[in-house]
Amino acid sequence: MKEIFGYLKHYFNNSTSWFHFSLAILYAAFWTYLEYSHDFTVKYLDPYDNTFQGLVRYFLFYSVVYLPLLWFGMGKQPTPQKLYKFKKGMLLLVSMLLVFSFRSSNYWLKIKIAEILSGSSDFDFYYRSLGQLIQASVLFLPIYIVWSWYNKSLYWNVQGFKYSNILPYLLLLLGMLPLLAWASFQQDFLQTYPIYIRYLKLEGVAELPYVKVLLFELAYGIDFVATEYFFRGFLIIALGSIFGRAIVLPMAVFYVTIHFGKPLGETISSFFGGLILGVIAYETKSIYGGIMIHLGIAWLMEIGGTLGRVMHMN
Repeated sequence: MKEIFGYLKHYFNNSTSWFHFSLAILYAAFWTYLEYSHDFTVKYLDPYDNTFQGLVRYFLFYSVVYLPLLWFGMGKQPTPQKLYKFKKGMLLLVSMLLVFSFRSSNYWLKIKIAEILSGSSDFDFYYRSLGQLIQASVLFLPIYIVWSWYNKSLYWNVQGFKYSNILPYLLLLLGMLPLLAWASFQQDFLQTYPIYIRYLKLEGVAELPYVKVLLFELAYGIDFVATEYFFRGFLIIALGSIFGRAIVLPMAVFYVTIHFGKPLGETISSFFGGLILGVIAYETKSIYGGIMIHLGIAWLMEIGGTLGRVMHMN
């Protein structure tokens, strides 16, 4: 834990101004307010899923969320220097915005999967499980190709998959157990978790199809690994080589937006979780700790939601 606190202390003392930090919090709060008070994504993004317009709308949305903060985060650097860095990182910036917009808009994906699986007696299980794996592939493969071309290297350790001491992350995860336990008995939490109840259209947890649930959770976990690779790998390690630590706060705000539709407390906490994991990834050039925490929290929330439902039944 001392190691993690050291990374955070160094970041706040040397790498960001309180003005930029406050601006990022206010910007995240602004988008969160629009989402939870005015149903921003429900009104302006969701209706256009599986269309080219949906892809464009997500691209513009993520650009407006991400790029201004990156510009301001570069501080008092001369404008020509900022423009040079944006030009140098243009391929990476456009790639990441386009890839994640494609993933978010589900452009063609849902329709194609549904066509392939139409008539299956276990449609929901295959549709959701295969969907998770395809989502992970859509995120991972293009980014891996772009990053490998940019680095002129195919080695995994260059892209964040290198050894890192996991003990501090394990302690951090254990420290979150009381909060996760408390959340497991909150009504808004149980309306969302466990995910498999809604996705597999199960009636409850009394008689679970355990094999299907475990396979679905495995696919669910693989999607989280791809998400961590994208946010803490590509957005921090790859773009950080160009923009430095200015990359951390824009990533954290971007990360908040992918939690829209989930319980408000989870969305708010995602900013601080993204910030912490971003700082760690930047300092260690490794995403293993982030994968461990991300998967740990995701599966603990699934377990907590299951236990919470069981307790409510009793």
